Amino acid sequence: MPRVHLLDRESIVRRSDGIDLLRALFALWVIAVHLGGWGPLTSTGAPQLLRSFLADEIRVFQQHGETNPAVIAFIVLSGYCIHRNGARREGWSTRTYAIKRAFRIWPVYIAACIVGAVLFVIATHENATIAPLISGTGSITPGCMAVKLSGIAAVAPGLNVCGYEGNAPLVTVAVEIWLYAVYALGAVLLLRGGRQWTLWLIIGLVAGVVFLLWGRQPADWGWWNNGSLPGFLPYWWIGAALVGGAWRRRSLIVVGGGAGVFAVTTIASYQSTTLAEFHALSFAILIGYCIRLVDERVRTLPRPLTMLGRSGYSLYAFHAPILIVLVSAGAPWWVCVIAAVAAGNVAFWIYERPLTLRGRQLARRVAARSATPPPEAAPARA
Repeated sequence: MPRVHLLDRESIVRRSDGIDLLRALFALWVIAVHLGGWGPLTSTGAPQLLRSFLADEIRVFQQHGETNPAVIAFIVLSGYCIHRNGARREGWSTRTYAIKRAFRIWPVYIAACIVGAVLFVIATHENATIAPLISGTGSITPGCMAVKLSGIAAVAPGLNVCGYEGNAPLVTVAVEIWLYAVYALGAVLLLRGGRQWTLWLIIGLVAGVVFLLWGRQPADWGWWNNGSLPGFLPYWWIGAALVGGAWRRRSLIVVGGGAGVFAVTTIASYQSTTLAEFHALSFAILIGYCIRLVDERVRTLPRPLTMLGRSGYSLYAFHAPILIVLVSAGAPWWVCVIAAVAAGNVAFWIYERPLTLRGRQLARRVAARSATPPPEAAPARA
């Protein structure tokens, strides 16, 4: 059976409760990672079970400071969701895509940057020792905040420190903004007759060359793993490539190979950054197939689970500043969790969702105008 081209995959328009569940789990995973790492530094503390989980997570996934697995999962999920109902040979417009994606990601990113800067100042006033330590921010400067808002640090290793200022987890959101743009470029390349293997070759070459030049350098290892466009390109496109198509023997071979590489690089004691990267890529393949299985098999779930998942972006974007303030003040860990989840949900309902819907409305208007034929010219007078 021939392989189905990316632009010929079945477009999936139904909403998936399974995808929403995964968003919720990944967002809570990130919150747990930060709370488990920061809470013990003050009277906030953290449950012993959580601390044990995080120790095992580091042993399995991050022996050498690799990307947190929850972040990899988010990036793969993003690529899957974008192509799930994304570019196809017919009926896809870069203009409507750009409008919807801009309204989806930019407003929350900007607001979370501002909130992060404000809450960092408050947290520093509360605890001048702990707040800078857990936030990755020494101070808020106009120049670095401008760099952060621009997202340029995703392609400039030397500016990585600015990407962490105020709200460190947003470095991955800045990368995702670039990934949205790269997806549109890739789709245009394919729509204009480009071969699919050419796209994969470009992605592989870009990621490989940047990894060789900067990714293995100790000074840039954090940038490569947490906030670089080239570093996240393969993860994102793995997600996109897994949309649709039939399950074949090749799929089982890929899953088996990914599991084998992941197992070997987990068990082996190594100091190679190259092996660490294969470790992360194999996990991306495995979590990508899990995402596809959940999307195909899990259709209906209790509404509370899906509602939490729908607010996953806001949960991710705003949780760190909330935790930093509360941990700096020594609030109980359970208060931190409740506050972070509540703030993310409030931000979703009163800010993210209305703007996302507004973007969809504008995109539909643009599409309608494009589909309307121009009026016929009036006949010239004799």
